[in-house]
Amino acid sequence: MAVLVVAVGCLNDTTTDAPLRNPMEVRLWADVGYSPNLTYSPQSATRGNANSTSGIIDPATDTVITMGMARIDELHTLSYPDFLNCGEPILAEMGLPNPANSYIRDITFTSSAQFFYTTTDYVKYVAWQPWLPSEEGYEYNSNGEATTVKIPITGDSDIMYGNVVTGSQTEGFDVMEFDHALCVYRIYVYAMQEEDGLQSASWGVLEDMNIEDLPTSCTLTLPKDGSEEFGVAYEGCETLYLSDPNNNIFFDAGDKIPVGLANRRMVAKCVAAPPADGVLNIGLATSKAEARQRVSIARNFKAGYAYDIVLRFSNHGFINADVSVGEWKRHDEIIEQEVEVDMFYNLSNYETANSYIINSANYGYCFDATVKGNGDSSLVGGGDTTLTPGYIDILWDDTPMITIDGVQRKALSLDLHELSHGRVLFHVQGNPDDESDKQLLSEGNVVIAAYDEEGGNILWTWHIWLTDRVKVQGYPNGYIVQDRNLGAISSEPDGENGMDGLYYQWGRPTPFRPASSGIYGAVSKVPSNPAQVATVEEAVANPTTLYGSGDTERNDWLATQNNALWGYQNEYTDLEKTMYDPCPPGYIVADIRVWQNIASYEKTGGWHDGSGVNISVASNNVWYPFQGSIESDGSENIYRDVSRLWSSVIDLRTTNEPYELQYTASGVSSWNAYGSHRNRALPVRCVSAHSTAIVTNLSASQTANCYMVHRAGYYKFKATVRGNGVGSLLPLGGTTTAEINGGLSTTMTPAKVDLLWWQGDFTEVTGNRSDVDNFVPLQLLNNGELDEDGYVTFYVGNYHEGNVGLAAYDVDGEIMWSWHIWFTDKPADLITGNYTLMDRFLGATSAPNTNGSSISFASDKERMTTYGFYYQWGRKDPIMGAPSYSAGSETVNGKPNSSQYWVKDYMTGEWSSRTDIDTADAATIPVVVQNPMTLLQEYIALR
Repeated sequence: MAVLVVAVGCLNDTTTDAPLRNPMEVRLWADVGYSPNLTYSPQSATRGNANSTSGIIDPATDTVITMGMARIDELHTLSYPDFLNCGEPILAEMGLPNPANSYIRDITFTSSAQFFYTTTDYVKYVAWQPWLPSEEGYEYNSNGEATTVKIPITGDSDIMYGNVVTGSQTEGFDVMEFDHALCVYRIYVYAMQEEDGLQSASWGVLEDMNIEDLPTSCTLTLPKDGSEEFGVAYEGCETLYLSDPNNNIFFDAGDKIPVGLANRRMVAKCVAAPPADGVLNIGLATSKAEARQRVSIARNFKAGYAYDIVLRFSNHGFINADVSVGEWKRHDEIIEQEVEVDMFYNLSNYETANSYIINSANYGYCFDATVKGNGDSSLVGGGDTTLTPGYIDILWDDTPMITIDGVQRKALSLDLHELSHGRVLFHVQGNPDDESDKQLLSEGNVVIAAYDEEGGNILWTWHIWLTDRVKVQGYPNGYIVQDRNLGAISSEPDGENGMDGLYYQWGRPTPFRPASSGIYGAVSKVPSNPAQVATVEEAVANPTTLYGSGDTERNDWLATQNNALWGYQNEYTDLEKTMYDPCPPGYIVADIRVWQNIASYEKTGGWHDGSGVNISVASNNVWYPFQGSIESDGSENIYRDVSRLWSSVIDLRTTNEPYELQYTASGVSSWNAYGSHRNRALPVRCVSAHSTAIVTNLSASQTANCYMVHRAGYYKFKATVRGNGVGSLLPLGGTTTAEINGGLSTTMTPAKVDLLWWQGDFTEVTGNRSDVDNFVPLQLLNNGELDEDGYVTFYVGNYHEGNVGLAAYDVDGEIMWSWHIWFTDKPADLITGNYTLMDRFLGATSAPNTNGSSISFASDKERMTTYGFYYQWGRKDPIMGAPSYSAGSETVNGKPNSSQYWVKDYMTGEWSSRTDIDTADAATIPVVVQNPMTLLQEYIALR
């Protein structure tokens, strides 16, 4: 904060006439002292009429500032520089504001006229405020060294010191800048409201206030010359009693403490030094408090800054402080109060969301209520994600009441019904006799609504989830999953259905409670028109209304279907959290991949009195409750024999409905068999937004024409490389490169990859179409399209031993390359001489049982599983296996006979069963690649 002093028109020192005063400008960008006549509300009338004290600028009473100034020149000593007059500073006054510009004031010298001596050199000046000649400590000697000026600190007057400036006969002063040696402290108070909205009964009225351990004096060390600045030091230590009539305080003993942050009252303002040890201690006394309270605020207090301190008197005998800091503004401006929530834990500190978890009581919380959800509308169609609420209230609350001193209280109470700098402020009730006890006294769920005005339209809602600490559990497929349903207060049976959680219509951000729960405001409603659907905006504005009843054609609550409301894009791409996702920060609605293969998990506790199923997942004890659903017409199927949970993923292949997990009392249902109606309400389980399915890169070490898969999971391989990418060979010791690619490039750009053929373990194919559905273990993701890195990804859910062929197609539907995916247990290594061989033929799903030198088979089918495929020499693609364990018929319809297999038509997607093998004449390599299942020259080579 600078005070700029400019002096012009200095007189020649040879003039004999009386000197004329020369106006000098000063621009005050700081509050020099305090003016009691400024308007603050509420304010004591007796204080409003107080007179100004020394050093205070008061525009109403025309008080001016008296300043001390020192001139440094070569007048008295050859050891330049020196201080002029050797013991008395130049007296100057800072005048009233210029009417044309309230920040410009005149400086006039009042002690004696000042002339520049005839010289071409500049003279130097320093200045300080206030000038109190009757006070001890202003005398100094001229010795060519720095000199000290000691100025008392009264608690109502500013202390400022200027830099060294220069002047000349004709040009006047350079720019003079002033710094503050003190701080401004402004203290506000408010009390937490009781349930009846009145002032907290535990405090009474404010009687006294003081700031402890403040320095009592300030010492300025004047610069030795123009190369040095003032030195500032603080001395003494005492308590500043703000109730002293001579100090600046805005309350009289007996003033009530206002209720609520919006009604906070400024009760004191003082100009004082920074605390000596960096801790500002405020003492307070009220009429009902048993002892004087002390609030200690530790922060880096610095001179020249203004600190607004908001003291919050809680309902149970303790005081917290919120502190904001700003620059010291002009005296006729109020420092903008910016309430930082140091004492309110900011739930949205790292990410905004539609729900927040609370697991500690006796604490204040807040969240950003100017953003819808996480603020991401890109996937759901865009649109404004900002909010400007005019009123905040609790929509519904299912937490049990807490009894304290015979009075029932809610677990959560709002501090305000309006935003405090964009945030909702609330407290969670804990043990009133021990503020350090953070245990929740009541658990459950609270939904807070933002309105455009009091009692007006709902703009958005947030779910506050009060529960014990939610744990996360790692699943083998790479997902990190919460140990309970969203809104549940228990991760295992508790006798009160605490595992159930809340219910959501698919894609909506706000939860429902069953009507049977009896929770006020949570009863599911159905529009009067049973077929009525809604826009997203209508659903947000009516969060307790269940939409879509009677829509039996689409079974949706949304007028225009949107598959991305909960972050789904396609089967391949990871989910992205959207503004409608109901999960807390860092979590998203579960992908169906979380539960694929859940049937293989071990049931540890079986069924528990109709409560749910207990399973072991990667050594985690996991419960899924039997909680049923709320149907689109509002009826409740809260039956105790099935667990149903939403997935964020859509079944685009068949039902165009979201997948759901169904775990029934008779066992687990196939995950992809249940697409559920979007206008039904089901629970949700949240997973870490940073966890995704583990995808095994089959081509990580090398690309190939055949890959082995041993278990269920997610897999990918590079589909832009033909084989291992080697198209030419240089024989050992040779000089001529042999081209083996037949003119084909080793790289390609397929339009997509699709299933080409399937043959199981050579024994289980019966000719029924259902065999394809039951046994094909591979499902291509993202419709077989390659990702940006050239990988094709597939999911193996119903793992089954056998063989699958994949083909890469160009835009015209022509085969560009093909691969063999071999589903088998891991082959053993057999060492023969200098070679290590697999224990089975390529394509075989088992190895022969050996006993010494003999081979035995338990059945003919077992023998068949060891046969594997046939290959023409030099070709990469297999020819289907033998029709039986014995030779059997060699031809069918004039074509070579094989064991049964299925072929997929690329254009129609239909599967057809085959037992014969197509033949053709010999062809070039490009033609052979386009026809991977055709036997050339009808000649079968050795395997």
